[in-house]
Amino acid sequence: MQKEVVTVEFEQKDMDFLLNCIPKTGEPNPIQEWLPDNNWNMVQRLIEIPRFMTFSNNMVSDAPGRFKDWFNALNPETENLPLEWKALKDLPFQKLLVLRCLRPDRISIALTNFIRKTLPHGDSFCDMDGTNPFSYILEDTFNAVVNDPSIPIFFVLSKGSDPTQDVLNFGEKLGFVEANKKYFQISLGAEMEEQAIAKLN
Repeated sequence: MQKEVVTVEFEQKDMDFLLNCIPKTGEPNPIQEWLPDNNWNMVQRLIEIPRFMTFSNNMVSDAPGRFKDWFNALNPETENLPLEWKALKDLPFQKLLVLRCLRPDRISIALTNFIRKTLPHGDSFCDMDGTNPFSYILEDTFNAVVNDPSIPIFFVLSKGSDPTQDVLNFGEKLGFVEANKKYFQISLGAEMEEQAIAKLN
């Protein structure tokens, strides 16, 4: 987006807000019956962006019931916002900022949808490796870097995932576990750094 490889209307302060929204406290929440204070505080930060200057006033004074319905929707990322804010359907990046404030639980799904529609071949990017078993991905990745042992492979894990057994099985398949003694498993807790460095060396 910054290099204009894809055409998306946004300003740097929009990107900064999406990545680092810091709630602004001090303004009483008049709609706390349905909107939690933390969400309200994020809206108070959002209205510092000129495009959104009237947003909180619209929520409180002009259409609180309609905003409440949108807030409570199962899939608000696919629903039009009330009033003139429905125009954000044509400004998907700016709609992400509203979701960031009001429904942060839906931001991952909304970002995925945004990537699908915005990036060239966005579906392929979002679904990459989605149908392949982990063992296949591990072997494919290893084969891509096997000629340069200085390249590490990192696993970015979601809650509940554990690649340990798959890595061990793959190490056994390559003969690293028994014969060559090149497989070491170390839990990186307190005072384990020296042991890990020694094994890497």
